Amino acid sequence: MVSGHDQALLLVLLQDVAAAPRSSDLDECGRRFVQAFEIHTALHKCHLSRGDGGQTPFLQHLSSEDVCWALHSDCQGTIVSRILASLGSDLDWPSLRRAGVGLWLTDMIALKSVLEALPRSIIKKQGQEIKPESVALWYALLGRRTLLAALYRKEKQEKIAEFLSNDLSEEPWRTKAQKNAFELVRQRRFELACAFFVFSRTARDAIDVCVRYMDDWPLAVLIAQCLKNDSDHDATDEFKRVLLEDLQPLAERAG
Repeated sequence: MVSGHDQALLLVLLQDVAAAPRSSDLDECGRRFVQAFEIHTALHKCHLSRGDGGQTPFLQHLSSEDVCWALHSDCQGTIVSRILASLGSDLDWPSLRRAGVGLWLTDMIALKSVLEALPRSIIKKQGQEIKPESVALWYALLGRRTLLAALYRKEKQEKIAEFLSNDLSEEPWRTKAQKNAFELVRQRRFELACAFFVFSRTARDAIDVCVRYMDDWPLAVLIAQCLKNDSDHDATDEFKRVLLEDLQPLAERAG
């Protein structure tokens, strides 16, 4: 007897993967990851169409084996292009998290393309009613504080726009940004809190919010990876810390 999951998997293999041409612009590691990603994405869409919300455990994220294939690929830029093209208008952080992007993406050019595509997709889906807070963290990681301020100003949120017009990495604005971030954590506005921590050059606090309050360690790793080459941030040591103190114990508990 073939289970419903196995039937869906066979359907995906026949319709979505087997029909796709083999690409010569991927190495073997990249090819294996892209194949796993395409299967996973199609299965996720299949389960969503059946009304289960995609909450089945195996649909929450790709396996650690799949993540390792992407991590060891020399074609991460091509992999990212495939992911962005596949997700299209469905691009958001949950979909990227399911693909393990925060865990394997080390190519900084490819990472920047993800960070640029993500807020564009979010804003496009919002239409006329733009919510700057929903893209604040991504613009913070890109270092685009003035652009974020312009978005707030466009939405008539002058107070925060005026605050963002200052260099939050310099005193006294740095301390004020940190205080605002802690208040945002209390209000459970975690992404905006992380954005303020990034702007104020306190990567550790941004990472801690991801791990302790958002339960989103892939986002914590992505933030550390994004900032670790920035000499103005304390993220190099934080990248090691989140791997050794947060991710490793989690992996050990999961077996």
